[in-house]
Amino acid sequence: MKGNTLRTPSIFHALLITAFALLTIFPTPCAGSGGSCLEFEGRWPYGVAETVAFSGSTVAYSAGSVLRFVRLDDPENPVQLGEVTLPESARHIELVAERSIALVVCNQRGLHVIDYSDPAEPVIASALDGYDYTQAAVAKGTIAFVTTSDGLLSVDFSDPTDLQLLGSPDPTIGASSAVISENFLFVTTSDGDLAIYDISDPVQPVQVSVTDSYPGLNLAVSGNFLFGTAGNSISVFDISNPITPSYLGYFISSTDARFNSLAINGSFLFGTTSFSPVPNEKTGVMVFEMTPENEIVEIGLWESDARTWGIAIVDGIAAVANSHRGLQVLDVGEPTALSVVSAIDGIGSINSVVKKAGFFIAAESGHGLRVIDLESPLPEQTVARLPLPPGAADLALMGDFAVVAGGSGGVHIVDLSSPLTPTLVAGVEFSDKAYRVVVQPPLAFVAAGTAGLRILDLTNPSDPQEIGHWLDPLVNFTVVSVAGDLAYLLSRDPDGPYVQIDISTPSNPTLVAGGKTRQTRYSRTINAFGNRLFYCFFLTDVGPFLSELDPDELEFWPGLGTLPVYNSCWDLAATGSLLFVPQFGSIMTCGFAKNGVIPVYGQAPVPGYPFRLTYASGKLLATSSDGGFVVFNVGFFCDGFETGDTSTWSAATGMK
Repeated sequence: MKGNTLRTPSIFHALLITAFALLTIFPTPCAGSGGSCLEFEGRWPYGVAETVAFSGSTVAYSAGSVLRFVRLDDPENPVQLGEVTLPESARHIELVAERSIALVVCNQRGLHVIDYSDPAEPVIASALDGYDYTQAAVAKGTIAFVTTSDGLLSVDFSDPTDLQLLGSPDPTIGASSAVISENFLFVTTSDGDLAIYDISDPVQPVQVSVTDSYPGLNLAVSGNFLFGTAGNSISVFDISNPITPSYLGYFISSTDARFNSLAINGSFLFGTTSFSPVPNEKTGVMVFEMTPENEIVEIGLWESDARTWGIAIVDGIAAVANSHRGLQVLDVGEPTALSVVSAIDGIGSINSVVKKAGFFIAAESGHGLRVIDLESPLPEQTVARLPLPPGAADLALMGDFAVVAGGSGGVHIVDLSSPLTPTLVAGVEFSDKAYRVVVQPPLAFVAAGTAGLRILDLTNPSDPQEIGHWLDPLVNFTVVSVAGDLAYLLSRDPDGPYVQIDISTPSNPTLVAGGKTRQTRYSRTINAFGNRLFYCFFLTDVGPFLSELDPDELEFWPGLGTLPVYNSCWDLAATGSLLFVPQFGSIMTCGFAKNGVIPVYGQAPVPGYPFRLTYASGKLLATSSDGGFVVFNVGFFCDGFETGDTSTWSAATGMK
């Protein structure tokens, strides 16, 4: 294993990790807009496990926007208790076991106090909303310290049903991470500093010091040392004297993996990782020991094929939020050889969803197809599942069949004539992953990475035939859209191109136009609706935009019209002259370009990032980064036109 002497931070490293923190924690806020043409109908809130807390024998962890409680009296036999649905996914969980209270932070939706005195029926007792980017909550007694971009808040939860905001020690500086050690509170500020407060009297915290060294995120304390993550590095402070803390330096993981959270057991530090830019490097839970000589020694790794996010440890047992693998219970008593004691199966991200015969058919990462009945009560809404390793990235319906883009598994054809018993009938593999699929019966068009556009004839769904393909082996195409005799492919790689393909002869698709997207950093999506073509992208030095393109010109800037969007858009849907545009926290209802502008008619809130949109028969389905999907009824009038002068609406939208 690798041992690293702590590195002395350079000015460049300090600036780099400070910039990383600011971009990660405090993105540009979303501008408001008018009403909405979308009427909320329902939501399936489940998703991957990301955050976990552990106290006594109680574990609370997030599964999308659902908070679940588990009893671990016997770690080999975890008992699932109850769950409660949150307005969005949990960013951080703090268990106050002596009061059977969970403090749950929901980023854009503030602090939520969960009463789990009856763990089979946990309830939201109260909430403190209205603060941007709420990141963490820690408690001393009945006082919670909550980090937000508006500052560090002190909240009295002695009456869980009636929160009392006590104030902010310094409302001029935002805060992100926090941890308590005895009578001191350690906070990462939005300026990239470490602020330390004396909380001997938690009602009146007193700031005792501020360092100009960035402590990182996901703070953890062990004895006289404070640790914090910053990308692929962990910062270390000597806090033996909290009034004059000393920055010892940082160390980088041997795999260059990004750390997500930290936990400490004895003299050992456990860091969860989820991504490494180095090909074929392992991720999971990394184990370190800090020696008296200030050397960080990497002594072990528990590998996982899914991203590991949160970790909490009690008495040598770790609860790990393991993405689509759910909750993993590990024995960490032997740090060099962590072992799985038990697990609770997880739920993957919903990548795409369609509706058929009263059921919702979802493409689920890490698993396959999930059939959901929203008329049933939670959590019994899943009525059928079909494993399709390594998971489902996209799907489209063709009659009684689902055509599933299954990543490295290729394309799967599934018989849904009986939705309660989905049956795999055929499959086709390619030289690269199947990312996205569009169906124009009897043909299916697949974006297959460096394998390009693959065209399948599904006249006989149980015997699909590949009849044509077009590719550029140097480009990783992950998005496809089709309108009439034209297909559009797009690469989401940096400066990736989009291309227009003539598919009038499916057996011989030919390149019409395309090339590098000048001045762009990342492309998001390209969508064709009849003779209208739209492209979402991030314009260097300007920001994310949506453009309507002329299919005969393909000039993306400024195109026929543009619209700035918040944090870009990953997919689009349309009906008539209405265009639905996802952005962080909402879906905009827009029109087609007029006079160089794409008009916005309304906006509907959505938890997290809405990724994939599907419109059919008056319903708009939107998958969410916060778990599951949301269902909307689509109205024809909005922003004051609901009962007003519909001729004005018709003139604005071209709709009757």
